[in-house]
Amino acid sequence: AFSSFAWPLQIQIDVSDSERSLDSQKQKFMDKLEGEKAEFNRNMTRYQEDLEWVKTLNDYSLAMKCANRINALKENLDTAKERVQSFEDREKLFGMEVSDYSELDVMIEGFEPFFRLWTAAIEFKHSEDEWLNGPLSRLNASEIDQLVEEQFKESYKTIKQFEGQESPQEVAKALRDDIAQFRANLPVIRALCQDAFQPMHLLLLFEELDRDMDMEDGLTLAQLLEIGIIDHIEVVERISAEAQKQHGLKTALANMKREWKPMELQVLEYKNTGTYVVKGIDDIQALLDEHIIQTQTIRGSPFVKPIEKEVKDWEVKLLYIQDLLEQWLMVQRSWLYLEPIFGSDDIQRQMPNEAKRFQQVNTLWRSTMESVVENPNVLDVSDIENLLASFTDANKKLDAIQKGLNDYLETKRLAFPRFFFLSNDELLMILSQTKDPTAVQPHMGKCFEGINKVRFDENNEIIEAMISVESEVVDLDLPVKVMEGEKKGNVEMWLAEVQDSMIDCLTKITASSLTAYAQTERTKWVLEWPGQVVICIDNIYWTQEVATSIDNGKMEDYVKQSAQQLSGLVNLVRGDLTKLGRQTLGALVTIDVHNRDVVGELHSKKVSSSAEFDWISQLRYYWKPAGSAMMKETGKPNTVDKCQVCIINAMLYYGFEYLGNSDRLVITPLTDRCYRTLMGAFHLYYGGGPEGPAGTGKTESTKDLAKAVAVQCVVFNCSDGLDYIAMGKFFKGIASSGAWCCFDEFNRINLEVLSVVSSQVQAIQFAIRDKKQVFLFEGTEIRLIPSCAVNITMNPGYAGRSELPDNLKALFRPCAMMVPDYALIGEIVLYSYGFEDAKILSRKAVGSLRLGSEQLSSQDHYDFGMRALK
Repeated sequence: AFSSFAWPLQIQIDVSDSERSLDSQKQKFMDKLEGEKAEFNRNMTRYQEDLEWVKTLNDYSLAMKCANRINALKENLDTAKERVQSFEDREKLFGMEVSDYSELDVMIEGFEPFFRLWTAAIEFKHSEDEWLNGPLSRLNASEIDQLVEEQFKESYKTIKQFEGQESPQEVAKALRDDIAQFRANLPVIRALCQDAFQPMHLLLLFEELDRDMDMEDGLTLAQLLEIGIIDHIEVVERISAEAQKQHGLKTALANMKREWKPMELQVLEYKNTGTYVVKGIDDIQALLDEHIIQTQTIRGSPFVKPIEKEVKDWEVKLLYIQDLLEQWLMVQRSWLYLEPIFGSDDIQRQMPNEAKRFQQVNTLWRSTMESVVENPNVLDVSDIENLLASFTDANKKLDAIQKGLNDYLETKRLAFPRFFFLSNDELLMILSQTKDPTAVQPHMGKCFEGINKVRFDENNEIIEAMISVESEVVDLDLPVKVMEGEKKGNVEMWLAEVQDSMIDCLTKITASSLTAYAQTERTKWVLEWPGQVVICIDNIYWTQEVATSIDNGKMEDYVKQSAQQLSGLVNLVRGDLTKLGRQTLGALVTIDVHNRDVVGELHSKKVSSSAEFDWISQLRYYWKPAGSAMMKETGKPNTVDKCQVCIINAMLYYGFEYLGNSDRLVITPLTDRCYRTLMGAFHLYYGGGPEGPAGTGKTESTKDLAKAVAVQCVVFNCSDGLDYIAMGKFFKGIASSGAWCCFDEFNRINLEVLSVVSSQVQAIQFAIRDKKQVFLFEGTEIRLIPSCAVNITMNPGYAGRSELPDNLKALFRPCAMMVPDYALIGEIVLYSYGFEDAKILSRKAVGSLRLGSEQLSSQDHYDFGMRALK
């Protein structure tokens, strides 16, 4: 407690002691400051003396000797500036009056231009020494050029700045003159001091200058100047220009190689084959084309000599890659096409040699693609040993395989000519599944006009019936055993038997129906037989009855009978019918309406003889039992029942091709005229050529005449991409199957192809005319079925259509087609749907549709054509 009482007094004593100590220390610091200021003033005097010395310097050559003193003065002045700031801060701290050191700022300001002048001089002197005596290989021309030009400009500014001051101005002028003198060396530096200028170019230079220089210790600019290089600047610049161009070529070559390093082949796993295929190579191909041109340009340069071998090797490499990719893609295309084909056991069994060859190619392909997947780099892939030779050999094998495959398909087509109407892919699909006869079902429609599919027995070994697209079933009289003897696995054999069985079956059904017609009520009879047979028998009896009525003078009675028969059918249409029955009646009414109109016209013209033109110009059917007619091809009596279809003096045999229960074309006077032209053409062994605007029924009329004579008619849409080989293949099928063809828009084919087509058509027509059974067609001996016919349709109004060559035009009988009579078509269509008063209704319907098309706007959902009637 006593000590605590004494604390305030003790604190006062301690404070007093501290103040005395602080005053003592402050005085010491102030004394020290005064001492430093005194020393600083002495230094300032010395600095001023140095500055005056600098101002009097007038000898530029002393730059390097004075460098240390000038730089020291700069450092001293900078340090003095910092010390003045320190003095001012301490004076303020001690509460002293701040000293005035403005003379230092004046000194620094006065020294600055002299410092810049002498610094420039010192730096240039130093650089000049380096440039003249340093190794030439280390000099950077662009840097030297830039630095010299900058200093040269700066020297002019300095001269102006020291105007009126003799000593520094002399130095500035001397500096400018020194820089100007060195500038004269810049062309040499620019020419020699660059990456492109190599030791070999120096040797070439000295050789031209006839000088021997030692380059082992490194050449300097001074050495070159000593030998008077400036006097030979043209030679230097020429060699330098060559060096630059050579360097440019070398750089371009290096850039190309660098661009190829990351290039890789893109591969894609292909289906379930366990291997890969090359994806698009457009980028690689574009780069390849560009670099080949670039490399060849480099090779053609006069400056390529130093890298000529390297460029040649690179060009060889690029051309190798180009050839390799070309062969590779050819192999890939063929492999992709053939792999699924030879993946079939059936094809391997039927083509063992080709299968063996393909297996060799397949092994090469898979092993190569495995290597590519592991390392897809293009340059590395091109280094695979003998890859190009292997692919070239593979392509030869694939070509041989392709030829063998085409020959194989040709033998199958010649065995069953309707295969000519299938594409290679479709035919191969059938042939690769010969163990399964039902696999042919999807392609039946292309082989036969009306057979959509066939009905097999439970074991899929016997074909029992034909089924049309309308689901009409016709049982075959002679079932086809597809697994019997040689037919097993040979689809062409049993399909040929299906064709024979179809004709035999329809011939017998037609004969039976002919007998049944006379014994059965007509309205009942029409629903008991296949639609095709009903129309054929109806026409046979109509021909017979009209001829008899004309000769007996009973046409008036037959006009009434025709009207009654038609009325009976129309009433039947209104009744309860199956879909097939309604389809049959629709087609029959279409034919019967025309027949009724013909009878009415014959009666109004008072035709009195069955030999008159008005009658014989109609399409007539005559049934000829076996032995009752002479066959025009053989000159012998017919051995099987035949049906003759005649117009005027032209006659064709009914083909008994199954047509299904299909619609028939409405027959107008225009259609009749087309039929007469076509039948007349076939009678004289020519082809038919309906021509006219679109929508006039050119193709449909040809197809309907084929239905009228029960012949297969294959329609082919022509384009300018067709060649004579494809046409020849088609003609082989036509000639050896007995079918008709209709080449739609025939004049779109290129003129040079048409000229070959004319000889092909002519060969077929001459063979029919000469009644040949086999003939030589384009190097292949094929059998001839004389019922074949070549028809063409043309629309001459469109652009891009060729005019037919005269020798081709002469092989076809033209028939001009025009817009049909819509009212008549409407009437017959309405009759077929059960309307009795069809004539008046059709006029009204056609008038309404015409008015609609003229008055209403054109819209996608508006249809004012004849389809609207249905």
